Amino acid sequence: MSHGTFDRNSYLAVKREERSDRHNSPRRVYALLRSALRRGYFWEGNHLFEQDLMAQLSATRRAVREALGMLARDGILSRHSGEGTRVERWVTSVPLGYPSSLYEANPLHKATIKELDRRQIEAPEFVTSLLQLPPESPVVLREHVVLLDGEPGSVHFTYYGAHLDRSPEETPPLALDDNAPRSERALLDYMRGIEYGVLDVCVEAVMAEERTANLLGVRPGAPLLQREILLRDPSGTPLQLSFGQFRGDRYAMYYSGSIAESGTVKYS
Repeated sequence: MSHGTFDRNSYLAVKREERSDRHNSPRRVYALLRSALRRGYFWEGNHLFEQDLMAQLSATRRAVREALGMLARDGILSRHSGEGTRVERWVTSVPLGYPSSLYEANPLHKATIKELDRRQIEAPEFVTSLLQLPPESPVVLREHVVLLDGEPGSVHFTYYGAHLDRSPEETPPLALDDNAPRSERALLDYMRGIEYGVLDVCVEAVMAEERTANLLGVRPGAPLLQREILLRDPSGTPLQLSFGQFRGDRYAMYYSGSIAESGTVKYS
């Protein structure tokens, strides 16, 4: 089968193999196990046993074994002869629409933020167009990396009009503490005194270029989740454009809410 083409015969052969009262499909068992790890059914340090997973997931030994191997290649599990399979880390869930990365970490992980850049620049035309600013308007560019338990997990950069900026003395430090607000609305008010209304969110799968790979401790070309957010105030006026690039082996994104709240599906 050539790359990028659909081979119906191969597909039907796989489907015939997967038809069973038990899960024969490693990809399905992999998806179920990854979901269970993300939801906290298994903890870091727990040992996983094939026989138990076969019963819990109604899966064949082959499917469980291959799925565990896939998770080990993701770096989520470790597998060693004589030691079995051990959970090394969780998959960290990020709310799809959070305008900031401050609270993306699991509460059991320590999240720290390292600011990489903060300066005023002449905005690219595309940015001023999205933010509905006059051409050549100055904007503030901010970039930071988020570390979970000291390990880089995501890098973020944001553009917003210079008229919205506050001096370093007025801006609270980028850090987590007990006094920081815990709601999305309060967060931006805390950071820059801004009230927001609507988010336009897009998530794409991208590959890490060399600089981002170095920042996140992955190889160039490694898969990343790129989340783009256009933040608007209650009247619909754009406030800021932000991009977050998350390690694909460490993060998942989720949305929780009614279908009516999920917005309009757009195809591009």
